[in-house]
Parts: sequence; structure tokens; C-alpha cells
Amino acid sequence: MTMRNSLAVTAPPASGPPAGPAPGGARRHRDDRRVAWLFLAPVLVGFAVFYLYPTVRGVWYSLTDYNPAQHPVIRRRRQLHEAHQ
Repeated sequence: MTMRNSLAVTAPPASGPPAGPAPGGARRHRDDRRVAWLFLAPVLVGFAVFYLYPTVRGVWYSLTDYNPAQHPVIRRRRQLHEAHQ
């Protein structure tokens, strides 16, 4: 008794775009990056304003003897070490 595989399926020929690079592909990639940065810009500005700037200012104030009437004076390492004990 011989059995044939009657479930074999053949794929139709591909009717999609050619396998080579699409015309203007590099230019489109550059445009996508520009749009992505435009969408990310508000988030990055907000992150810098509400997280980075206060963090940097806090570190600066912790390393100096700050007085609004005078210029900030940077503390010595010994004083910093004593403050953290």
C-alpha cells in the first residue's frame, strides 16, 4: 500500500516589493529619526527641568556653604567627612 502526501502546499510567487533597497530608503530613515526626536524632545526637557536640574543643584548646595548674600564657599573634604558620620 502506497501513501502519497496529499497535504503538501506550494506557496504562490511573492507579489510584494522587490528584494533590493527601496528608493529613498536612507532619506526616509533620516526623516523617521527627526520625527522621533521631535516626539522625545518635550519628555527630555521635562526630565532635565524637573529631575536633573534639582539633583545637580542639591549636590552643589550640599558641597558648599551657601549664603545668598555671599558667594558659595566649597567645603573641605574633612568637613564633608565629618558631616556624614
